[in-house]
Amino acid sequence: MIAVTEHLTVTAVKRMRHRTVKAGEEGVGHPPRVSTRRWRRLGGVSARGVRRHVGRLMPTAARSRPRCPGRCRPGARQPGRLPATGSTQDRTSTMPIVRLRTLFTMLLLAVCSLPLAAFAARPDLTVMSYNIMQLPTQDWDQANRRNRLPAAIRGLAETPDVLVLQEVFTNEAYARLVDLQDLYPYRTGTVGYRCSGDGWNSISGACSNAITVVRGGVVVLSRWPILEKHALVYRASRYGSWDYLSNKGAAYVRLRKGGSDYHIIGTHLQASQTMVFDPGADDRPDHAVRMAQLREMHDWIDGFGIARSEPVIIAGDLNVEYGRGDDVVEMLDTSATDLDYPASEPFRSFSARHNWLTKANAYYGGFSLDYDQTLDYVLWRHDHLAPVEPAQQRVIALKSADSWYWLWMRGWWDLPEGRVWHDGYHSELSDHYPVVATFRYDR
Repeated sequence: MIAVTEHLTVTAVKRMRHRTVKAGEEGVGHPPRVSTRRWRRLGGVSARGVRRHVGRLMPTAARSRPRCPGRCRPGARQPGRLPATGSTQDRTSTMPIVRLRTLFTMLLLAVCSLPLAAFAARPDLTVMSYNIMQLPTQDWDQANRRNRLPAAIRGLAETPDVLVLQEVFTNEAYARLVDLQDLYPYRTGTVGYRCSGDGWNSISGACSNAITVVRGGVVVLSRWPILEKHALVYRASRYGSWDYLSNKGAAYVRLRKGGSDYHIIGTHLQASQTMVFDPGADDRPDHAVRMAQLREMHDWIDGFGIARSEPVIIAGDLNVEYGRGDDVVEMLDTSATDLDYPASEPFRSFSARHNWLTKANAYYGGFSLDYDQTLDYVLWRHDHLAPVEPAQQRVIALKSADSWYWLWMRGWWDLPEGRVWHDGYHSELSDHYPVVATFRYDR
């Protein structure tokens, strides 16, 4: 490849040397101009740098060389001639080409010595966010669901590079994630499980060790090496809510894939019991807490001094209904993020209409059996490296390959479409469906 490129470059230079430059024309005594596009095609080197070297080494075009008016003084340089150096032979046809050949050879050798990562585009990265509903209390069939979760993740048509999980509230749930170690050898601890150590480079915020406070439940799994991991426990929390008794927060990891760094933040924002269980009630206080948490997270991320030339991706259960446009816009503005989510999705991430576990949640919790909203998102910071095209978010109806019996599912259901009998067998893994997005970059 080096020989071919060198030949093309030198041939191009020879061709330029034989262009006619008439006396008196603008540009006499200077090499012909070479377009940036052409130089990049020939060698990929800087057009400005190449012009500088060519201008220093190349003589005026030879075929229309003006002659000295009258007799030239001994030792005077004739127009278009390089001065002789110890010989009367005209060296103008050989020395610049030899020097250019040496120059380009040195440039090509230097280029070839660079690592491949300097030339390769940044690899794609697929991120999935999934609330797995492994609650610390109540019977929601946690054991059957968590035992089937690893097999379901292995069965995904496309294996995500990163899993951002929420509601990993128990040691048993975390142990099942360790079963995925061959697929995801790198992982964080659980945000808020401990307020120091636990493998984190740092833990910030309002972490509580009180016996009445449960862990935050956010865990990040990665197929690629995690170089840093940091935890934040939110200070903002609504007094009197279940979340007030949880170390809810965010996990930040810096991981490396193919020589490129990616910055991933996983989080779970303030839940809104009124939004789901009492749709007519005022949930503005819950929304205000979520926005305060996003501001905490935004400032926390900025404190790491992440280069603007590197991507920052935020994924999690943000508890903002996609159907509330103003709330979504405020969510994006507060977090300085962008989102690409098509309105044509056949179902949402938290859907009593399609998910039988969500339906059971709605039935026993007293909210609409027709509830169908997206609460989970994969976003990217628009003030950092953005994907070449919007990373479209998709909802995946992830279920177990087999079904099993759960007593609380069995019975008659008064659904919007009519009265339906359910035999108690189901294959739902959570009351949320995961959301996923693939990020593509050109550098």
